[in-house]
Amino acid sequence: MNERPNGAVAMASDMQDISLLQRLARNGAAASVLEVLVTGGFLLIAFRVVIAHSSLKQFGVWALIQSLTSVIKLADVGVAGALPKFIGQMSREDRERRIWPYIDTSIIFTFCFYALVASIAYYPLSLALRHSLEPGQQSLGHTMLPLVLVNAILWSLSTVPIAALVGIRKGTNKSIINMTGAALLLVTAIVLAPRLQLMGLVFAQMIQFIFVIIAAWASLSRHLRAGRFRLRLRFHRDVIRETIGLSLLTQANTAMAQLYDVVVRLVLTRVGGTASTAVYELVERVFQPVRVLLIGPAFLSVPILARAFARRQLRAIGHIYERQVALITASALIVYAGVALLAPVVSLVLLRRVDQQFLLFFFIDWVATFVYVLCIPGMLFGPASGKLRYNIMGNVFQLAGSLVAGTVAGFLYGPLAALGGIACVNIASSLFQTRANTLANGAPLLPSKRLVGRLMQRGGMKLLFRPIMS
Repeated sequence: MNERPNGAVAMASDMQDISLLQRLARNGAAASVLEVLVTGGFLLIAFRVVIAHSSLKQFGVWALIQSLTSVIKLADVGVAGALPKFIGQMSREDRERRIWPYIDTSIIFTFCFYALVASIAYYPLSLALRHSLEPGQQSLGHTMLPLVLVNAILWSLSTVPIAALVGIRKGTNKSIINMTGAALLLVTAIVLAPRLQLMGLVFAQMIQFIFVIIAAWASLSRHLRAGRFRLRLRFHRDVIRETIGLSLLTQANTAMAQLYDVVVRLVLTRVGGTASTAVYELVERVFQPVRVLLIGPAFLSVPILARAFARRQLRAIGHIYERQVALITASALIVYAGVALLAPVVSLVLLRRVDQQFLLFFFIDWVATFVYVLCIPGMLFGPASGKLRYNIMGNVFQLAGSLVAGTVAGFLYGPLAALGGIACVNIASSLFQTRANTLANGAPLLPSKRLVGRLMQRGGMKLLFRPIMS
């Protein structure tokens, strides 16, 4: 690993004196937390409005199509994902001159690539809908499919200027744009749902993505001094050669996670109809921001762990890991207890009744996601060390096991048993990944008694943040 120059070392030394709150504000982390809460809340309210003007089964059709169209992300070659890395390496003086070829090329390539993949995927997805939906819902599904594919393309385009904003360290701007887009989605859904019912949500998403693209592009134009609004786009082949294939193993891991989401919704649709898929979608939308908030600090430690792995600092790796476990465990116990108590209220808000199926789905997913969150520190050893074999093995087991267990249990005992079988496989996969990774790297599975004793002392909780922010 290349050593940093003296100026960079001095800057890093100065950063030691900056308080935690100042670092959070400077890095846009506080805005990111607010973004997760606001966007997740607005989306749930939009769902509530749409369901009130259509039906739970129709919402399940949208949830299934949304999941199926996500398969086009499996072909992602990492161009937009590589932007923060390459832009972040540029000096402030070089940005205005070198950054636009990366952004222009990523925009053009992403649009052409995803448009091609969506065109190829249309007929297979249409066939999957024909075999998954009930006869009375197939007309709605086939009408909605091309529009949802267009939204998938627009979403992929929006990730490019958003990633560029992250690369130039404008994370707060990114969060403001995403929150404003979520508010626009909610307002549009409220206006369109009475007339267009479920299609109102599809058009609301389309308007949201278009707004995010324009707003993020305008913000880049302003911060990079390109004039009021830069319109010129030029394709650069050398940028594609440099950015494609940043991490094929990481992409394979992400692909299996995308397929897992598709498998769960397909299984639930087959054994319980689109109403079961709709309930699961609502439950997942509740837990998604909860997971992001809890595991966010752990992901901040990945660069630090990567550096420790490169230098073979096994003791430091163990210390970082056990502090992450202690932090996530303490946070998850508090947050998940509160979420469990709020389950009936959430059901009442979303469905206007305390729905028994919603509560049962909720608590099954509660257990599975709780274990997953606790296992995150060990699972992060894979990307930090660059050795993803245990993560990939766990995800392969999760994907295949969920399909088999969910299908068998579902056809024998119904959708509740299907989700229960899928949850058991998910828990086993998470435990395997974290245990295998910790054993391979000599880290303790649980925090040491010495660390727990220090945490109990006055001011001891500060220890948890040192490996994250230092």
